[in-house]
Amino acid sequence: MSALLMFKIIVPFILLSATFVSICKVQRLPPFALIMLTLVLSEPICLYFFWRITTTGSWLEIGSSISHFAIASLLVAWNVFLYMIGEWVMSGSTFGPVVV
Repeated sequence: MSALLMFKIIVPFILLSATFVSICKVQRLPPFALIMLTLVLSEPICLYFFWRITTTGSWLEIGSSISHFAIASLLVAWNVFLYMIGEWVMSGSTFGPVVV
């Protein structure tokens, strides 16, 4: 059941990343152009949570602030990973760039 749930959650992300790749190819943008745009937009979120990390208070407050920052930081890595999967889906077999 959990594998089906993970599949149901991940498939829309893969389709979105394949759409990003196809938009880059149709518009003849450099590779990673749209992923860089999403990274630029997600960095302020990461910085916001970084500055909100607290070292005082209860353990719940400290853990929550650190976990918010960690999740925001992993979002950046998740975007890059999904873009690589999108490249692989659109190219067929390799992670290298596809020449149109």
